[in-house]
Amino acid sequence: MSWPDAGLNGSAQTIVDLSGPDLTVTWPAAPARPQFPGGLDFRDPLDPITGPSSWRRHDVIPVRVESASADLLASSLELRIAGSSWVGQLSGCEADGGFSDAGFCRIAQVPLAATALSGLRGDWAVTAQVTDDLGNQTTSDAGRLVVSRWAWSFDGGSAVNGFSMSRAGWLVVPNTPSSNLTVIETTGSPGGSVGTRRPPVRNVALGSDTPELIFALESNGAVSVGETYELPLLSQSIWAEGRARERIQTMGPLLAGKPGQDSVAAVFQSLGGLSAEWAVVANGGVLSTGQVAMGPVLARDAGTSPFGSSLGAVAAGSVITATDGVSFFSLAGTGTRSFGDLTADPKALPLAAPFTEVSHLIGKASGVAGSGLSNGMPRSFAAQLPGPFTPWDNAAPGPIGAPVATANALYFVRDGGLSSFVCRTTPVTGSTTCATAAVNERASGLALGLNDTLYAVVSRTPANATFLQVRTASTLALQYEIPLPGVTGACLSLTPTCIGGRPVIGCVDTVGRIVFVFTDARGIDTAADWPMEGHDPAKTFNTATALIQYSCP
Repeated sequence: MSWPDAGLNGSAQTIVDLSGPDLTVTWPAAPARPQFPGGLDFRDPLDPITGPSSWRRHDVIPVRVESASADLLASSLELRIAGSSWVGQLSGCEADGGFSDAGFCRIAQVPLAATALSGLRGDWAVTAQVTDDLGNQTTSDAGRLVVSRWAWSFDGGSAVNGFSMSRAGWLVVPNTPSSNLTVIETTGSPGGSVGTRRPPVRNVALGSDTPELIFALESNGAVSVGETYELPLLSQSIWAEGRARERIQTMGPLLAGKPGQDSVAAVFQSLGGLSAEWAVVANGGVLSTGQVAMGPVLARDAGTSPFGSSLGAVAAGSVITATDGVSFFSLAGTGTRSFGDLTADPKALPLAAPFTEVSHLIGKASGVAGSGLSNGMPRSFAAQLPGPFTPWDNAAPGPIGAPVATANALYFVRDGGLSSFVCRTTPVTGSTTCATAAVNERASGLALGLNDTLYAVVSRTPANATFLQVRTASTLALQYEIPLPGVTGACLSLTPTCIGGRPVIGCVDTVGRIVFVFTDARGIDTAADWPMEGHDPAKTFNTATALIQYSCP
């Protein structure tokens, strides 16, 4: 039996998918950073002059992941930034109809503050990985994100020009050589300037009332005047007419810093140097004035003046204390926290043994603290007025700088000759912990931020490089350093604060350049007695000024 050929034939092909889905990962270029006439510059000095610009620490950028492969498993997407997996929400791409298109498109809104950044800049790898329904995998090396902590800089023009920060983030810079005030708006745009009658001293004080007032203390060395200016209109009025005064406190006026009771206090030294004069002013009028006799000679600087260094003053609740390097005197209140109730203490407060000199003084919730000479050795101290000056650290050679303080610790810079270093001491322990410092490394400018953060500036020679150090306040352990390009020498008046919801810290260098960088500590340490020079970003020099308004949410 046979089967005839029916003439049938055929073939078949089996296709095995061994390729992963196609995959593209993109994000927009960072916006160009502006530079304004007058010295305000948002460009990171390490970015190329012709671009591209770096992203900033607290930017949020849309990272777009897309594929035309219909068999891609949406749940398989893994996006990694600097080695860490992105765990946030993904949204659809509007141009592709959301999630309903045949392909795949998702957008991740990536906050750059969520990834660790040790230093000024980060160069972060971006990768994405997806799988199709057969298990084929594709990994895309999408490139690198350049991220910077740089915020902005402003050429203040002179090392004697300090700065103060309002609650809303306005920067006010007194320009001593040019006798004017410059205002920089919250958005970073220049807000204009206004002329002052006399050269303003280093800092202005910013009030707590609405509208915010700028209190400026001005002096040409012979005649002084106090003026107020309203933010942002900069309308002008005089709060204290000037007369011949040999010395005026050089760090600026004191402010009560209590909402609804903005008042200002200033301390002067008389022409003859035999008395210290004070005045308290509110609502455009002088509330009270007075004189106290100069106390015993406590310290004398090496300058040409027979009366020592310029006056500096601090306020602690209802007590104002001041030292001019020669005399220590107290202006005591009546027990309330209003400057309007101040009366003159009839006698200068004598120093209690073992201290014989005072060089720096700050306010504390329970009195004052500072540094001076004890048995011929520089030491830090705390005092509850009127009361003894209690040493807080062990006696050691080397001058001590102006401290900052929490309730239970003082932080200061001790000069060790070839180097200087950051130190921490606690009450009456007789011991001090100091961070190590390399030869020719000099520390300056301390400030306390939230989250147990201590900031310090160090300058290193002969490299002429300046760094912002971020330390753990409770241990002084160094977390990391942030280079400050373009900064000359020490950078003083470290000011942790919050601008537009973003934490920043600023300082001013030895030629007057003011720089700000983004931080992670969410602003100033709101529980500290005296977390920075001037106590607070508004430079009120008053421990009663609320600090919570300078922290970030």
